[in-house]
Amino acid sequence: MAFIDATSAGGDGGFMLDIEAKHKDDMEAIMHFIEMMNRHSSGMIHKITVVNSSTFPVEEPYVHQPLADKANPDDSFNLEEKTWFELIISVNL
Repeated sequence: MAFIDATSAGGDGGFMLDIEAKHKDDMEAIMHFIEMMNRHSSGMIHKITVVNSSTFPVEEPYVHQPLADKANPDDSFNLEEKTWFELIISVNL
């Protein structure tokens, strides 16, 4: 999963995308995704953060700052199920 921080005509915002990777260490696919998003964003995307999602607690949970107020006290999120994020890579563009 990737958090995309961007700026549009409406102002700063962002969105979440699923990405295709064989596993969380598939850096070739992850870097390809980041390069493709950068190439096609017309400068609107300024940060891409790729995370692994888990329905089990992770050792070091990642909380994306724009969503921090939605996190549970244990740093999980209430998505379809209780979900934790584990940081893989964050790239400023």
